[in-house]
Amino acid sequence: MILPWRDLFQMDDKRSIQLKIIKEVGELILSTLDLDKLYDEVLHKIQQKFDYYHLTFWLHDRQKMN
Repeated sequence: MILPWRDLFQMDDKRSIQLKIIKEVGELILSTLDLDKLYDEVLHKIQQKFDYYHLTFWLHDRQKMN
């Protein structure tokens, strides 16, 4: 299958944006020990980059389940 150059560049741009977000989230993880602050910053970054109106982050607490 041969893709037009335009499609290849769009795929490359999308991939580079994804990798940039992964890098930024990794930097956030390394820069804070406060999990509440980390969750807020990661959600805000994802919301900005993907232009989402609303995000929800759910945590699974195994201790409360048992």
